[in-house]
Amino acid sequence: MSVVVQANIDKSLHSADDKSRHRAGARILVLGIGNTLRGDDGVGVYVVRELRKYPRAGVLIAEIGNAILEAVPLLTWADRVLVIDALMAHGPPGTIYFAPFECIASQQGRNSLHELDVGTALSFLPVGRLRPDVSVLGVEPASLDWSLKLSPEVLHVLPHVVTSAQEQLQQWRMAVRFRR
Repeated sequence: MSVVVQANIDKSLHSADDKSRHRAGARILVLGIGNTLRGDDGVGVYVVRELRKYPRAGVLIAEIGNAILEAVPLLTWADRVLVIDALMAHGPPGTIYFAPFECIASQQGRNSLHELDVGTALSFLPVGRLRPDVSVLGVEPASLDWSLKLSPEVLHVLPHVVTSAQEQLQQWRMAVRFRR
């Protein structure tokens, strides 16, 4: 599975120089993670497909699927990252979670549905590169069976997940504007 990245990105944000990055504003990356062949595991992919319909300057939206290591160059580019994925936290199916990555990293083995996860990708960042600020927007899955469809529980909350992601991105963009 290949990575799909939103095309309309502000060209000035592609400099690898950290000083110019802070002058240009925070680089925000949205990663949609999951396997669309496994029912609710694909929720992150479905959300980023919806988010791409509403492009935002300075926000790169990437459909990663299961190819998490393909996200390493994108993570190197980013200052802030919003990971959208199915997250098993033993709540009712369709529960929406939001937390800094560090808060769930210690639980990752129990929560992650993937053999390689965001923590693995972050470990491949170049030496000396500061880790981006990573937050996770997760959805409790109802079914991980082989299916091309989301469960009714997750399908029902999909618009709420999209809205939550849009609100978080807006909050991050506003924080950049006020810092200038």
